[in-house]
Amino acid sequence: MQEWKRTFSFNKKDFYYNRINFNNPTERAVEIPIAFNFLATIEKRGSILEVGNVLSHYENHLSETLGITSRRIVDKFEVELGVDNEDLMNLPSEEKYDAIVSLSTVEHIGQKGDPSGGYGEQAENRDLEAPLKAIAKIYDLLAPDGKALITVPFGKLIDGEWYIQFSKEYLYLLGKNYGIPKEAVSVNCLKLIDRETTDRGFNVLWEELDALELSYVEYGSPFSQANAIAVIELSKLSSDFHLKLNVEPSPLLYNMPYETRTEFEQNKALLQQTQSELAEFKLQLQLSQSEVEQSQALQQQTQSKLEQSQLQLQQTQSELEHSQALQHQTQSELEHSQALQHQTQ
Repeated sequence: MQEWKRTFSFNKKDFYYNRINFNNPTERAVEIPIAFNFLATIEKRGSILEVGNVLSHYENHLSETLGITSRRIVDKFEVELGVDNEDLMNLPSEEKYDAIVSLSTVEHIGQKGDPSGGYGEQAENRDLEAPLKAIAKIYDLLAPDGKALITVPFGKLIDGEWYIQFSKEYLYLLGKNYGIPKEAVSVNCLKLIDRETTDRGFNVLWEELDALELSYVEYGSPFSQANAIAVIELSKLSSDFHLKLNVEPSPLLYNMPYETRTEFEQNKALLQQTQSELAEFKLQLQLSQSEVEQSQALQQQTQSKLEQSQLQLQQTQSELEHSQALQHQTQSELEHSQALQHQTQ
């Protein structure tokens, strides 16, 4: 029996799981306490930006006490009081923030809308590296010595169409293609070990693991939503950073999502079954055609025998008639002979 706990360990610190049911139980169980701790412990909080309207659903009076309710929130799609419906990528680079937080948002930037139709782009043309460009944009918007905390689904590199699940190779492009200094990026990962829902709520168990141990993790399997997340922390080392977004995409292998692959396998099995049934039907059809041909040949043979029988019957009838004629003639001759004999007597 699983031993459920109220806390989890992350980056050498214990946190209480988020118990608020809104959009839970998902990665929100660990993202929310980590994000609030990040905002509560940063040294400079003169200007704070949140990309994606997430934390407002979990706030209370303590947020105001900590001085984080005055942050600016930008969300391109979610219409809420206090939310600026602006595109992160259109924010001017002249704007600088001491702290930026973004929870499970950047993986959707530049991708299709979510399946429910609640938010997201409608355009068919997607940029598979748009989430990386969003992180580069966040780094660009940081003031010198500014800090950012970003969470994304992590594990096997997956193109989910409405999201990109990050991998270690994908994150490597932040420095290689987009110029963020390696020493400015810190990544720690958490994996969902187990989860259960009850009438009273839910229980979850998350564990901190190395990124290399998560290379097999898939979004949506075995649990719904992210089964592992990467917590990315950025530290703005210098103001001498030039944002470059016009970058040729790297030739990475993006895996098929678990749900799509499962549906594909089911359709493949159904196709194979249909093909097998079609082959069996064709075989039965060939057997039926063979039986028909045999029946037709037998019918032709029977018809031929019938015609021969009818011909023989006609010949027999002709011979009978000829025999009857001879008999009649013989009878006539006999009667004539008897008449002559009678006259002679």
